Amino acid sequence: MKDPSVLILVGSLGYGGAEMQVSLLAAALPAEGIRLQVACFAAGPEYRAPIEAAGASVNILPRGRDRRWFLRAYPEIVRLMRLHQVELVQAFLPSFDIFAPFLRFAFPRVVVVTSRRTMDDRVPPRQLRMMRLTQPLVHAVVANSNAVADSVRRFESVPEPRLRVIVNGILPRPAVRPEEREAARRRFGLAPDECAVLYLAHFRNGKGHQHLPAVIRGVVERHPRARFLVVGDMDSSSQYRTIAARFQREVEAAGIAARVITPGFQRDVASCYAASDIVLNLSDFEGMSNVIMEAMNAALPLVVSDAGGARELVTDGVHAFVVPRADAPAAIERLGVLLADDALGRRMGAAARAHIEETFSVTRLARAYASLYRELLAR
Repeated sequence: MKDPSVLILVGSLGYGGAEMQVSLLAAALPAEGIRLQVACFAAGPEYRAPIEAAGASVNILPRGRDRRWFLRAYPEIVRLMRLHQVELVQAFLPSFDIFAPFLRFAFPRVVVVTSRRTMDDRVPPRQLRMMRLTQPLVHAVVANSNAVADSVRRFESVPEPRLRVIVNGILPRPAVRPEEREAARRRFGLAPDECAVLYLAHFRNGKGHQHLPAVIRGVVERHPRARFLVVGDMDSSSQYRTIAARFQREVEAAGIAARVITPGFQRDVASCYAASDIVLNLSDFEGMSNVIMEAMNAALPLVVSDAGGARELVTDGVHAFVVPRADAPAAIERLGVLLADDALGRRMGAAARAHIEETFSVTRLARAYASLYRELLAR
């Protein structure tokens, strides 16, 4: 069988979790014999460069300022499909998951694969209705965790042969050198004797920031050397600004502002992990958390909520402590265990890193997608 010609459609290649996963996948697929084009509305140079170095092309689609983006993007997508004789279209994220199936009216023989990366009960109702409407035109729907796949079964009734699970991947991260850690801690104003708890998430619904002030207060009352590094976009939308402002008000009112560092959005997330001793994630829902994977990759111990695919990444007590969602006392207790036992944290971090390297490589991710594409095209 000749090398398949594939077009990936995604909104952007950038700093969101799904966008980073698409970037990793696109840079790895050419090595699996996929002739690849990527089409998106924006692409950061640090994400675009590895894809193009691998032999794929990144094409920037035209986009206006209103919601009729598909009218402007459609002619360019059609041109790319004809020029490169595209056989399969892979869509990521809801807008293109809804849009891509309609390409079959212009290209009846093209294979269409869409994605699901969060729980369906968290998708806006209008988007969910459209995904239900268009999924009969789709050859396969790929969920990034078994938890997401279960929600797709419940809410969309996708027939089992068309529903697949391919979990996220991650590139191995070199061990942090002592001088890198020292520089990162100085950058965030952390004292040598402080234990830094990292909370890395944009200030948007579902990321658990409403639980955080109570957890911080409960921890610092018992462990004065703990300091919380709360990193994430606080300003790019009205929702982000509202959640960030509420968090800061509650922290001030609780008298714990001195124990919290909020540097906002950080492009260099590696320095955030390098500066930290423990990672905390209190999300209310997740598909497959990139933050948990990155923390495991950095050999850091974690306390995570039992949301979405978390239990598919870690074993409680081995790679991380898993606590019930919205259970602040449980999170406080488990953080206290790690703060009181540095050796335990090191053991859990080492086990987490070994597990992530063995099970969640980008090579495995690309091979799984390439195998799916060949299977569908062979039919």
